[in-house]
Amino acid sequence: MFNRHTLDVVGSSQEGLHSIKLKNIFVAVMKIDLEKAHAKVYWTFLKSLLLQINLNLAVANWVMRYVLSSSFEAFINASPFSFFNAARGLRQGCSLSHFIFILVVDSLSRLVVATKKEGATKGVRIA
Repeated sequence: MFNRHTLDVVGSSQEGLHSIKLKNIFVAVMKIDLEKAHAKVYWTFLKSLLLQINLNLAVANWVMRYVLSSSFEAFINASPFSFFNAARGLRQGCSLSHFIFILVVDSLSRLVVATKKEGATKGVRIA
């Protein structure tokens, strides 16, 4: 396994940005905030992704029923207000949500690689 730490990414990013600045390269840098990404997963995308990876339709529907069943209750002044359903996102803390999230992030990674292969984007060689 790799012997890396969280702060290694920060150092690599700083080196990369420094190299880009020194070489005077025009680039677009993309930062993805995965901390809030659980709340941003669109359910229509998730269902099409499940079907695209050839998941059995019954299993895909089961996963979607799980995702769509999340509801919340608000407390106002320590009193329960009412239940409401979410419009998107995954349940944090549930083990199935972690696997679904990995599928979504993998899909994003594949899209980035595909745009690079098509020539729509280019990488910048740093080292």
